Amino acid sequence: MEQFDVTNADLERGNEREDEAFFRITVSELVPLTKHRTLRDLEALGGVTQLARRLRVDLQRGIDPESVVARQQYFGANLLKYAPPPSFLRLVFAAWNDVTLVLLTGAALISLVLGLALPSERTRYGYLDGCAILVVVVLVVCLDATIALQRERRFRSLNAVKDAFPVRILRGGEVRLVDAPGVLVGDLIKLSAGDKVPADGILLQGTDFACDESTLTGESVPVSKTGAFDRPAAAAAAAAASNAAKTTATIQLHADGDDVSPAPPSVHEEADIFVLSGTIVTSGFGTMLTVAVGMNSVWGQLLTSLRPTPPQTPLQVRLNRLARSIGYIGLGLAFLVFGVLFIRWLVDSIRSGSWPIMKLTESITAAIAIAVVAIPEGLPLAVVLSLAFAMRQMMKENILVRRLEACETMGSATQLNIDKTGTMTWNQLRVTEAALPAGSLSDLLQRRTISPIYLRLLASCIAINSQADLRDQQNGTVEYIGNRTECALLELLHRMGISYRELRAASSLRRVYLFNSTRKQMCSIEQLAPDGRLERLHVKGAPDQLLERCVLEMNCRTGALTRMSWSKRNAYRSAMEAFAEQGLRMLLVAFWDQQQPAETGNLPGVNEPPETELILLGIFGMSDPLRPDTAASVRALQQAGVFVRMVTGDSVQTATQIAQAAELLEPGSSPVQLVWDAAAFRQLPRAVQQNVSMRMRVLARATPADKLELVQLFRALEQVVAVTGDGSNDAPALREADIGFGMGVSGTELAKEAADVVLLDDRLGSIVAAVLWGRNVLENIRKFLQFQLTVNIVAVTLDLFSACAGMTLPLSTVPLLWVNVVMDSFGALALATEAPRSALMQQPPQGRNAPLITPAMVRNMLGIALYQLAVMITLLFVTVPLFHIPCYAVSTSSDPCGGQTLQRNGFIFNTFVFLQLVSELNSRRIAERHVFEGIGRARLFLCIVFGSAVIQVVLVEVLGRTAVGQSVGIVNLSGAQWGAGLLIAGLELPIGFLTRLCPVSWVHQPGRLWQALCHQLMQRNLRRYQAGTNYRLGDAPMGNEPQSAAAPADSGFAQITAALPTISNAQDDAHGGSSGSSRMGTSAATSVQLKDRCAQSRRRFRVFCHAAVALQRMDLCACTRESARIQQAIYGQSSLWSESSKRNLRSRLWAVVGMLRLLRVSVPSPYEAERTALTSELLGAQLKMNPVALHSKQS
Repeated sequence: MEQFDVTNADLERGNEREDEAFFRITVSELVPLTKHRTLRDLEALGGVTQLARRLRVDLQRGIDPESVVARQQYFGANLLKYAPPPSFLRLVFAAWNDVTLVLLTGAALISLVLGLALPSERTRYGYLDGCAILVVVVLVVCLDATIALQRERRFRSLNAVKDAFPVRILRGGEVRLVDAPGVLVGDLIKLSAGDKVPADGILLQGTDFACDESTLTGESVPVSKTGAFDRPAAAAAAAAASNAAKTTATIQLHADGDDVSPAPPSVHEEADIFVLSGTIVTSGFGTMLTVAVGMNSVWGQLLTSLRPTPPQTPLQVRLNRLARSIGYIGLGLAFLVFGVLFIRWLVDSIRSGSWPIMKLTESITAAIAIAVVAIPEGLPLAVVLSLAFAMRQMMKENILVRRLEACETMGSATQLNIDKTGTMTWNQLRVTEAALPAGSLSDLLQRRTISPIYLRLLASCIAINSQADLRDQQNGTVEYIGNRTECALLELLHRMGISYRELRAASSLRRVYLFNSTRKQMCSIEQLAPDGRLERLHVKGAPDQLLERCVLEMNCRTGALTRMSWSKRNAYRSAMEAFAEQGLRMLLVAFWDQQQPAETGNLPGVNEPPETELILLGIFGMSDPLRPDTAASVRALQQAGVFVRMVTGDSVQTATQIAQAAELLEPGSSPVQLVWDAAAFRQLPRAVQQNVSMRMRVLARATPADKLELVQLFRALEQVVAVTGDGSNDAPALREADIGFGMGVSGTELAKEAADVVLLDDRLGSIVAAVLWGRNVLENIRKFLQFQLTVNIVAVTLDLFSACAGMTLPLSTVPLLWVNVVMDSFGALALATEAPRSALMQQPPQGRNAPLITPAMVRNMLGIALYQLAVMITLLFVTVPLFHIPCYAVSTSSDPCGGQTLQRNGFIFNTFVFLQLVSELNSRRIAERHVFEGIGRARLFLCIVFGSAVIQVVLVEVLGRTAVGQSVGIVNLSGAQWGAGLLIAGLELPIGFLTRLCPVSWVHQPGRLWQALCHQLMQRNLRRYQAGTNYRLGDAPMGNEPQSAAAPADSGFAQITAALPTISNAQDDAHGGSSGSSRMGTSAATSVQLKDRCAQSRRRFRVFCHAAVALQRMDLCACTRESARIQQAIYGQSSLWSESSKRNLRSRLWAVVGMLRLLRVSVPSPYEAERTALTSELLGAQLKMNPVALHSKQS
């Protein structure tokens, strides 16, 4: 093979002449390679060998590190440039493009024009009102645009973090780990299953190599790739597989291991050798030559046409829906206020004979301002701020949130399935024990008593049958690159003074069977004879599966082969049990020499490793110590109501020992029903699995498929499931779970791409922090929601009352807009960015569909709003006599007592603002009583509250002394007025404390009265329904039948269960069933009448149920699930019903149970264990027969 020795002298000469002459190829020639992806373009450049020569790449050692700067300057850096964010001006227009703000701007412009055009208004500074409104509108719009710009920048900074993933490259003859932006054109990249491709390139060699290109093509089927330097046999195998994903593939390497063959490549015409950036390697491993980076790559060119925008989370959607509902109410109240003001203006104009247009304009602006205040536009802003704040703070705790909705869901997690390695342990494996034939680990390390033959075979088996690498550090330690288990074995060779790189270079691999979770072994076939007739099988894997195949063992002292006797096999099993009790991970290393039949050539025709007999070399135990914070993290999660479960591939003994050390299991406790072997768990029926899984603490010998099955099991039980994963096979479980935690250190890029959250330090303690922050997001949103709705209620009600009472509005347009700024922007910034409290981890999970407005919030809002309204309405009448405000005229009003009204409204406005600032303080806690808890740590909250207070003082005392302030309703106050206002605002603190002392159950009293009314209506309709379906002349009325012993006497359950057999019998008669009484005593005419009566009664009852459910906004799908419980209870009491009766029951019982659920009547079931197993089947049958229920589910 031709060598390219790029020296410093070459670089100096290259810098003196043109870079193009130095590299002998341009970017424009490289881009079409991966853009068109045709072999014709590659052949036009002379093939792979000539392309490497022109790129100055040594295909054995990679690029020279000294050429990094020159390559980056000439070919460009591997940096992705997303479409630029919208400009500030565009965001300003987007924020201003709101109906209420547009109407308010138009009204302000009309007021400004009239104030300037009419002489009477100009002398009274009437134009100042319009100017002030425009200034406030500009302030609000600019503030919203600034926050939106910050959100865009944070979203793009998150993309930059996502793009900086680690990549293994061969540079200067050494495997290095660099971030993706450090990849250059010409780099040789080592790719394996789970890696994300950082740039475009050509696959030089690969084994079972396939990529997921769905991000570029939309096709979910992985695309197989063939290395350009693969031999014709490998090319033929790739063509025979029709470009489909394979579990294994054959590669032909040069005699020096990882180095590719120097012979010119013979690439099959249909082979796909191009690997594209942004794709994920789904299987295999290989080496890629980089030809395009950054914006010259396929992924970079795609990004230029995309403008990524932050997606809306489910919480944002719910809050937007809530904001629209409240906004409709606010608009209705605004129209009501305008209607009252318009009637007053019309009556006054008729009486006076003049038609002051300016008064009408003021009424319009006041109504629009009320609409602006009433519409809670701050709710979406609060979500954005809370999520952005949480994401930024979690990043400081090594938690990278990839999907915004994960911030909301993390706090609702009820089940957490975690891995052992890396999450509970350090994932720094080191061989500490070994069971060798006639030796120990200490003998192996000393090497004096070890046979050279045994030593060479063991070292070859470890070095060749591995894809990992080690890198020497300056402090004398080694860095693990690749699989940690393989690295531990390589580190053992390092301690023994053996170079695994030399062993790899001297070997000739024929085939590699990669490790998977099914066969739990990795196998490499080495060619020993030049004719290819003799080969050696190197195997390593799980001892419990490979030990039975070992028929011989090699004595480590003599190198002799001896038969594996029954006693020796038991001795190895005892050693394995001892290793398991110590919590060690075990790996068996073995080999087997065999003759390759001549007719098979160099390409075995099987996709699984041969199940041959083996020669045992040893069983190695690797320790992975438990992290010191694991036990504390498990306790914290369990106290928070999260059920922690360990899912591991280790043996039951090893898993039990680790679980006890981590306090998942109590020390000395019996693992019965708490620790399960995955093979035994798979054999259980589905219903039993659901019961067992809710108690199971450890699932040992589990595969990624078991982890996925466990996630689906809990989701069927309506649990919020979180799962951790680091391997490529964990990706399905990570996607299926409600919250997928990927490992940032040990995880593959495929696992990180599938995860919602990436733990950058792999610690279980980071999951505790993530749950805490997830709960804090929801609590902060509720705090702001409680604060804003309180302000809305008071402000709108106060102006509505003033308008109806014929008084001047105390909160005019500009004061209302200032209040809107205080409660929307400043309030959201203060309440939505509070740090989490440790008390949140003492509360149970809220659930995925927890209500946004809780009864405690309703209680707090009612208490504070009633106090504020009582104070504000009282001040409307007592302010003037209380402060002895005289009647005097002001230049800004035509009213002879305009100064008196101005003073009253100014005092009310100032008091109202300080009441809201104190309400903001009260809103820091919802259920807790002490609002000052942790106030010293909430620096941003204190700054915003005190800053708002200072701005208010400046507005009143500075702006209030000018004509501008007086024209917009702001006036300076006396000392007595300041003292009274602050005293009234301060009294809100004890009022809030007393409100939180009130029991939450008081909030339910109106609902209970409504339920009692509905209960009476239901009983009456039930009697009608029973009368319409009871056709037996000798039967007593349904209401007099004995009640079920399983239900309370007043539950109504007995009446329904008693009615159901009669209903089914009636339907059997109507449909020609097998009821004996029907055949003997019912005529055809009676059957027809009976059908009519049943149908009429069912229609009446269904109409009533539908109306009641609609009034209560009941979820009909919940009713169908509950009906499954009743049906199972009934089926347990009677098995004599016909199939037609059961089908008809399934189509009607959902309405009956819907009423029971609506009225909160208990429906006991003696078959709780089987309830969940029947739910999906019965629900499916009911949805097919009930379009209403089906429509509800779809909605």
